[in-house]
Amino acid sequence: MEKKTHTHHFYTCIIAFLPPVILSLLTYLFYRPSLSYDFQFDDLANISKHFEIRNKTFTDLFFKSSRWIMYWMNTIYFKYVQLNPWLYRTMNVVFHITTGILVYCIVIKLLQRLKKESIFTQHSSLIAYLTSALFLLHPVQTQTVSYVVQGQLEGVATLCIMAIVLCFLLLTEYSNKLIQYTLAILMLLIGFLSTGTKEIAIVSPFITLLVDWFFVSQGTWKEFKKRLPIHSLLFATVWGSYLLLLKPQFFINLIGLKMEARNNIGNLLTEKFTDKITPLHYCMSQFKVILHYIKIFFWPFGICIEYDWKLSKSFFSLDCFAPLVTLMACAYYIFLRLQKNTTDIVSFAVLWFFIFILPRSSIIPSSELMADYKTYGASLGIFLLISAGLISFINWFITTKNTNYNLYKNGIAAACITLCLGYSTFNRNTVWSSSLNLWGNIIECAPGKVRAHNNYGVALASLGKNKEAIHYFKHAINLDKYYPDPINNLAVAYANLKQYDNAIETTKKALQLSPTVPEGYNNLATFYIAKKEYDEAEKCIQKAIQLRPWYGKAYINWTVIHRERGNFEQAFACAYKACTQADFDNEQGFGLYADMSMQAKKYDHAIQAYQKLIALRPSSLNYVLSLAQALALNKNVQEAQTLYQKILDHNKNIVEAQLGLANCLHIMNKDEEAKSIALAVLEQKNIPVALKNTAQKIVAQIS
Repeated sequence: MEKKTHTHHFYTCIIAFLPPVILSLLTYLFYRPSLSYDFQFDDLANISKHFEIRNKTFTDLFFKSSRWIMYWMNTIYFKYVQLNPWLYRTMNVVFHITTGILVYCIVIKLLQRLKKESIFTQHSSLIAYLTSALFLLHPVQTQTVSYVVQGQLEGVATLCIMAIVLCFLLLTEYSNKLIQYTLAILMLLIGFLSTGTKEIAIVSPFITLLVDWFFVSQGTWKEFKKRLPIHSLLFATVWGSYLLLLKPQFFINLIGLKMEARNNIGNLLTEKFTDKITPLHYCMSQFKVILHYIKIFFWPFGICIEYDWKLSKSFFSLDCFAPLVTLMACAYYIFLRLQKNTTDIVSFAVLWFFIFILPRSSIIPSSELMADYKTYGASLGIFLLISAGLISFINWFITTKNTNYNLYKNGIAAACITLCLGYSTFNRNTVWSSSLNLWGNIIECAPGKVRAHNNYGVALASLGKNKEAIHYFKHAINLDKYYPDPINNLAVAYANLKQYDNAIETTKKALQLSPTVPEGYNNLATFYIAKKEYDEAEKCIQKAIQLRPWYGKAYINWTVIHRERGNFEQAFACAYKACTQADFDNEQGFGLYADMSMQAKKYDHAIQAYQKLIALRPSSLNYVLSLAQALALNKNVQEAQTLYQKILDHNKNIVEAQLGLANCLHIMNKDEEAKSIALAVLEQKNIPVALKNTAQKIVAQIS
């Protein structure tokens, strides 16, 4: 009997863990193709162009801002893979899967606490599975997962909130004081850390209150007030941390409706660029946004990374008043349900959604009217209702079509839903595969989005399609004359077509609009260099570096100027700064640094540069040969000989390595061996004249 009990317990555990394991594997498989996609959109500004991730430490960043954890994570990723997006994206998928597993655990624990018989109690495991499947594989979630910085912000913040909720639920399950205290400390620690992810973490105390009332206390005030101390501690931890991070003035301005936002360039929310976005104006424009957020979970077609919606013009305009009436009707319906049942699960799901949404859809104005990633944490509430609705429909359909009801048919239906979701996520993720796809999709869905036209033009120009790009730059300029980026990019397109005078004139217009943009001055320098007007170019470079001291591209342009003038010492100094003290620490930067080091006869620097290049591209034989040459010139003859010998051990037919080895042997007074190698090279057929001359020179020196 005991053996049967253990066997039953074992199979119960397997069945309990199987759904999240299956969902985790499927999520990884459907997201896997997107892991190699390049950085897109704000990932470029926050990762690729964010110079500080190269040198900041945990101590430098800890509790310095309300988003310090994102910057800290990126410093770790950069340390190991530099700017290879694979690790950044893979970790986002890991965070997403972890959150999905927490969603499964939370939902199943909540539904198992229900006392009244309902669809939620009869199919708690299946509802938990479907809710988690929707959370992990719904195409709307791709905007959080595949948008790298939002996965690190919105995604990690939601992960922390879910972890807090699960800790709270476990805390209420155990009677052992030690376990309770351990879980309470863990919950408060996660609450503290969550304040470094994204400001939405401020809702976690309200979410735990909601969970407590509906599922733990079951609507009983006597039970509820027993846990007020732990709720108070969580409130104090989270809100106290935000008081320190955001400063009291933030909350004073918020309560006093004194907060204002401005339009981002290329992202107009108002009729005029100079108009301010006020709290009330922003709030009344959010009614339509909230309805859009609800709609995309039921009908995810036409979802977009950026929308071209504008603020509502007045309270009584149709796009404000009609959504408000709809939301008020919804609120009244929930009020009626709560009057009948204070622990109504439908009301709980709706309240969960609105608690998550309201901090971003209320009186805190932003230059961003709406973004689908803001629904990431809120989605659990909607997905819970969708799951229950789907299971109710499936059961009704099966029972009406076939009187011999079979429980496994629910499982088959759930599997089909999961695969359909996975395919839609896989398909939606292709939008992130390239800049051309990303901005092309935005133009298709939001043709009034100015920066979409500009960035699509940039994507075309990067493919050499400058004439096509010019059309999009000009269209962006017509849509927003205060937006300098398309003017700068138009100038670059002109330059690519060798129209340098047009490029210079256009860039000067852009700098009149925005005189503090270093890219404009560096572009202008590039055009002057093309015209060999080095003095004018140098002035522009100095201005660009003054505005951005770590601007590597500007240092590269300065390197080119010095090289063209024959000033190899100065060219070396600029190339050195470009990739060791500025942000051009890539293969191109270190390649120029190596070349200038060799030109300036600074062979120790050349050795460092080639070692870095080999680390960046280990498969490059040319870099290894160049390193051996630099070692020999730096009188590290023994090291050079060893390196040449390793190359020849790998491939004995590389003539450059043979001659390098012969030269090293000659320097080391091993003339017989050196002469033998050089003569062997001379006997070879079809080798370049330059290599033959080198071999003859070695033989002549020995003779």
